[in-house]
Amino acid sequence: MKILLLWNDYSANRIVKFSVEYSIEGNTLSVFDVVPIEVKLLDLQWHTVVTRMAVRSSKTYELLRSRFLASNGLNKLVDEIAERHHLSVVTR
Repeated sequence: MKILLLWNDYSANRIVKFSVEYSIEGNTLSVFDVVPIEVKLLDLQWHTVVTRMAVRSSKTYELLRSRFLASNGLNKLVDEIAERHHLSVVTR
């Protein structure tokens, strides 16, 4: 299954859209991939999007993905998917 996820990276004034691929077999949730696909840079003074760009380079891909993982974003994502499918998370 695939879903789109919006992650607010407040420390860098951006919103990142990720494509998330996962599966559920029985009571087991497996997240296979979390791929950044778009970045929106924000103007905090006016609360508006200044620019929007696709993620194209491997360097940008790795930077956004590592920041997401370091922010505990994956754990929150797993919790949200599990809640949506009425699963309980036992291990990560």
